[in-house]
Amino acid sequence: MSEIQIETFKNTGKVVREKLHMLSQTDCSFGSIYKVMFSKPNFAMMETSTSFGGIKVFTYGEADEIIGRIAAGIRSTGIRDSYIALYGENCPEWVFLFWAILRSGNKVFPVNLRQPSGFCQSMMDSLSCACILTPGSCSGFTQKVFIYEEILGMGSRQNDSEEDVFSDEIALCTSGTTLQEKICFYTGKEFSSLILSAEGIIKRNKTIKRAYREHVKMLVVLPLYHIFGLEATYVLFSFFGVSFVFPENMTPEILLRTIRDHEVTHILCVPTLWHMIEKFVRREIAKRGQKTVDKFEKGLKISLALQSLFPFTEQRIPSKLFREVRNELFGESVHFCISGGSALRISASRLMNGIGYPLFNGYGMTEIGIASANFARKANERLNASFGTPFDCVRFRVGGDRHLLVSGPSVCKSMMINGVRKATDEWFDTGDMVEIDAKGRYVLCGRASDVVIGEGGENLNPELAEQAFDLPSAKNFAVLGDEKKEKLILVCQISDKMVSVQKEKLLKDIEKGKSLLPLTYLISHVYFTYDPIMDDTDIKVSRHKLRQKIDSGAVKLFDRLDRSSEGSRSNAGEESEIAGILREMFADILDVAPESIDPNAHFMNDLGASSLEYILLVNRIQERFDVNVAFEAEGFGYTLNDFASLIETLICL
Repeated sequence: MSEIQIETFKNTGKVVREKLHMLSQTDCSFGSIYKVMFSKPNFAMMETSTSFGGIKVFTYGEADEIIGRIAAGIRSTGIRDSYIALYGENCPEWVFLFWAILRSGNKVFPVNLRQPSGFCQSMMDSLSCACILTPGSCSGFTQKVFIYEEILGMGSRQNDSEEDVFSDEIALCTSGTTLQEKICFYTGKEFSSLILSAEGIIKRNKTIKRAYREHVKMLVVLPLYHIFGLEATYVLFSFFGVSFVFPENMTPEILLRTIRDHEVTHILCVPTLWHMIEKFVRREIAKRGQKTVDKFEKGLKISLALQSLFPFTEQRIPSKLFREVRNELFGESVHFCISGGSALRISASRLMNGIGYPLFNGYGMTEIGIASANFARKANERLNASFGTPFDCVRFRVGGDRHLLVSGPSVCKSMMINGVRKATDEWFDTGDMVEIDAKGRYVLCGRASDVVIGEGGENLNPELAEQAFDLPSAKNFAVLGDEKKEKLILVCQISDKMVSVQKEKLLKDIEKGKSLLPLTYLISHVYFTYDPIMDDTDIKVSRHKLRQKIDSGAVKLFDRLDRSSEGSRSNAGEESEIAGILREMFADILDVAPESIDPNAHFMNDLGASSLEYILLVNRIQERFDVNVAFEAEGFGYTLNDFASLIETLICL
């Protein structure tokens, strides 16, 4: 840890007021944002976990020195007033490079690594990027590449007498769901407009500024090259001196451990994280039997009701009701969460808010920045698709066909579409269809481009239909229009290693979801595929891209799910399919004949396996059957039959 005495948030409100006043007295450029952001050098800026279990801290002052060196290194290349591409995933070095590019008098283009490399190259060419800076590695592009250590070293050797002349423009590419080249340009004024809205945001819900043990810490999960990650997660909070926690990787175990170890207070993420947590919690509760499940559901109902009646009790009620669950998840530090980017399942919102982690629904896009959030204090008012009312920096209105139109000082003022740059219209048509509820909050009803026109002329929203399905046995799924966009279809991506009991459960869950839909939302056909329906780097399934993949044959569909399992074998007469697979695992690990395995023999005590072989077996089982379980549970016998029984139970949860 740094030897510098770290300052803490003894009065968060005072820090917010001071910094907002400082910014309001400037030209609101990126240079001005930077100077105010780094005006408290002894605040902790970033935290990472070390390989020895410790925590490494960078202060704002230390980061400012590093950024200055990198800026000098960039200037030493002779590059001026040009776009420089920033290529890399989240890490402290990414942040240093971002500010250093601007501080060197150049403009920054954070490359969206979720895009195909050819698409990225085209956008870098459109911007005439002079070079690429990367905290990691980068190859295959025509621009010259400077790695972090190289450009940092050039700065340390350079006798840099030039004063900092900040550039005031960045370029962000959209999520690319249509694969149309669209780049949005922002200056500091647009970002400052959002920052200066902070006072109004805090008035809506004061928990956003609350510290834990005099620290405010944000988990960095969203990619910083995305508008949600850059503007909402980073710039808006870093401006006030918040600390940012970078996890080692994005595996569930590491994320949960990082949140607890670093005592994270704020988490902004896409629904994927919240859906994953809901699945984990419900599986763990289900293992303990129906009585525990009923007790948990009753507790959620009571907690949400009490939080809605007494909203200012904040987390005190759920902290008592769900202490054990909270200890296994985030602990007691997290008190502010936002979901955005795509639709959040109501069941996930209900669970997170019920156990005491206030989860709010936000709204924004690359073209308009971060625009609103449903900051309702009462928990039961957060459990729908509402994204609240607009922040002070934007205005909303509903146009034709219920399209949401957005205007205001924080909206980007120019775009480059397929290489042509032009000013944006005063009102930007988001393409999202909305309604306004009884309390004046905006409710998302779906994307206009996804709408299917039913046989009776009804507008059918695939997003609403998709929310009826909970398919844990599927790797991914999506509801979209058929080839003619006249009917709704369901596409399920499944594993080619599914066993029959998993297939049976999937089919039952599909039927359950279909039964919850009104007749007008009839799913005309269910298709299955082994091909990925979402790219590994995407944060949500794009229906447009999925339709392109289906039409091109990149995603091959079949409409009948064979309930037998390919490649499985039965080794002991009436032995179950799962037991047969386990028998081969046992035999392979122990290097014995499959037929020699007694199904009632203890894996270690009777069959002579070591603890390392046991760990190997557990890992193979979890990978093969897509279950997550600790087999050290009391009373578990470690026999082949015990494993088979437990796996089948877990699959059917």
